[in-house]
Amino acid sequence: MYPVISGVDNDFEQLLCEIFGSDFMETFKLKRPAGYVDLMIAFESRKRSASPFKDMPLNVSLPFSFIDYYKKVKVNILFLTGNVTTDVM
Repeated sequence: MYPVISGVDNDFEQLLCEIFGSDFMETFKLKRPAGYVDLMIAFESRKRSASPFKDMPLNVSLPFSFIDYYKKVKVNILFLTGNVTTDVM
């Protein structure tokens, strides 16, 4: 049984897909499920602290596993396309 995803959760996932790409997000869910759960828990925590009476933006911290996996995927894509630069290494 999967948890029910709210409209705000869907919007957050769509934003992540727009920023990082839907292929990456699907792969991240499959390859790093614990990291994906950590990401959604961080988002849930920030949602719970939101209030219409606060006008400060809320930041969601990306878990280390997300950042690490993104770097690995990005470097692999750069190698495959031949666009490797010294600042990536």
